Amino acid sequence: MSLIDRAPPATPDSLRNWRLWTECWARGEFRTVDAPNTALLIVALLDGLGLQAVIGDSTVTVSKARAILNDYVGSLRS
Repeated sequence: MSLIDRAPPATPDSLRNWRLWTECWARGEFRTVDAPNTALLIVALLDGLGLQAVIGDSTVTVSKARAILNDYVGSLRS
């Protein structure tokens, strides 16, 4: 399944995440950032954590990867 297949809110969890993202975006709760660099960093985190999981790094669980990504996105709040 590709990123394009996974991106739209097709499950209850992804719908919840989309709603949360939309609410935060609409309320202006994120500080101003360099959007291209921030997007690149998020993709790099996704790629890196995914690669660690693929090569069998037992320290990178799905919950740990999510926590790292959530921490980073949380750091973008104003």
